[in-house]
Amino acid sequence: LVSVQNITKSFLDDLVLQDVCLDIAENDRIGLLGVNGAGKTTLLNIITGGLEPDAGAVTRARNLEIGYLRQNDALDSAKTLDEEVREAFAKVYALRREMDDCFAALEKAPEDEALLARLDELTVQFEAQDGYHLDDRIDRVLNGLGFGGFYRSTKVATLSGGEKMRFVIAKMLLRQPELLILDEPTNHLDFSMLAWLEGYLDTYQGAVLVVSPDRYFL
Repeated sequence: LVSVQNITKSFLDDLVLQDVCLDIAENDRIGLLGVNGAGKTTLLNIITGGLEPDAGAVTRARNLEIGYLRQNDALDSAKTLDEEVREAFAKVYALRREMDDCFAALEKAPEDEALLARLDELTVQFEAQDGYHLDDRIDRVLNGLGFGGFYRSTKVATLSGGEKMRFVIAKMLLRQPELLILDEPTNHLDFSMLAWLEGYLDTYQGAVLVVSPDRYFL
């Protein structure tokens, strides 16, 4: 998925990374360790394309979807939890809306071959995105991270700092990117949530790169 070859990065006179090499393959499980200031976040930003190295090369698979959870990621305070979830599944919800439009149009013109062909095409795409199990997936992740008792109409602005961070994790997991990068995801999780996250990542269909000082979690 990603190949990092002999990269070097400095900030002014501070050499942060030198001749770093790393390959990330499909379904890899990688723990990234290092003391504060060792360059972990710099390396993650280079892997994701947020920073360019001073030397060396980074190659990414074509159309690679990367989900990068940063320590201080933010949500839109004006949105509800439901709106944030829908944002994570914008493509799937768009397919569902167009399918509904096709069904409505077919009630008036049931023999319209163009409509039937389009509906077949949309259905294939919807099934490929596991759209029929979407609600179950959402419930599983939100329940696992402590949001089972929250109304979906809850405003993000009313969440505590820890709840917001947990919801960012939930939204990232729901997207199911090919490469999932988590920078210290365990800071705001209690024991049951941590155990749930361990189990979820263990069966995650994609590569996972985790920065964490929690040796048990790793």
